[in-house]
Amino acid sequence: MSRANFRLALMTIQMEYVERPDLKLTLAQTADLWMLPIEICCAAVAALVATRFLAEGPDGAYVRRGTAPVQVEYVDPLTWAVGRVGGSIPFPV
Repeated sequence: MSRANFRLALMTIQMEYVERPDLKLTLAQTADLWMLPIEICCAAVAALVATRFLAEGPDGAYVRRGTAPVQVEYVDPLTWAVGRVGGSIPFPV
């Protein structure tokens, strides 16, 4: 997964959730809606959950928690640690 593709997916997903606060989508629906490869979509959604921008409901759908958009630089595919812009320490998903 390239860092550019991940960041573009992350920004796209966040922008839609900001513009449509009541948006509620499963991972598959998210990938289909924005025509994203599932692995990039999964990493972006996992990063948004880890940073508390999104929350997963009991039905598997993701909703916005109401927090401000976040900037994420990368997700380590081995540990699912999220690194933020600005040099903060990654934390586990």
